[in-house]
Amino acid sequence: MWIALAGLGALVVWAMSKRSGPSGPGREVPAERVRAATLGDYLRLLEAAYRATELPAAAVPLAVTHSAMASGAWQDIAPPYHAAGARNTPAGARYSGVGPRAFNNNIGVIRSTKGWAGDFARMGTDEVIDGVRVHQTGQAFRAYPTLADSARDAVRLWKTSRYRPAYDKLVALDPGWSGELGRRGYYTADPVVFEQGYRIRLTRVREILAGGE
Repeated sequence: MWIALAGLGALVVWAMSKRSGPSGPGREVPAERVRAATLGDYLRLLEAAYRATELPAAAVPLAVTHSAMASGAWQDIAPPYHAAGARNTPAGARYSGVGPRAFNNNIGVIRSTKGWAGDFARMGTDEVIDGVRVHQTGQAFRAYPTLADSARDAVRLWKTSRYRPAYDKLVALDPGWSGELGRRGYYTADPVVFEQGYRIRLTRVREILAGGE
């Protein structure tokens, strides 16, 4: 899925489910970006959030990279890609997102589906369905009190039966977990191209988290 925040015209590739809508007593809240001055600051916020989960410490940079890509941390250096156009892009380098920061602490970019009773924010999305980009409006996404709450929810989701093979690769420190998520329907972008871009970004994320920025 490509997510475009209404009125901002930026895009991100991500999906949890094709169903979206508020389902419980949660409130609809405005879409608000996570505050961070630099890419390095943002990545370290994500790192702290995932360290508050049950993920092994060595797997945290892999989760951080995925969330950074999902929330468009490299939007300024690459145009949008989708299943059709990605084949013309060397090494899967194209990536775009809703902006350099997640919205409403939702670092997993998880939709507000029928099982969600928390707060939510609405966004427009561009899905890639059967190779065709389709715009959808008013899609509801979860809003979290903190980044750590979002990280814990993302890990919980990855451990469910549908995505468990990807999670197992994550804790085994296999970068291929990002593509596995796509093959299991977590997003509608081309999983092969997404994984190519992911591997490139993972190297940079590790450098930054190790003190390279």
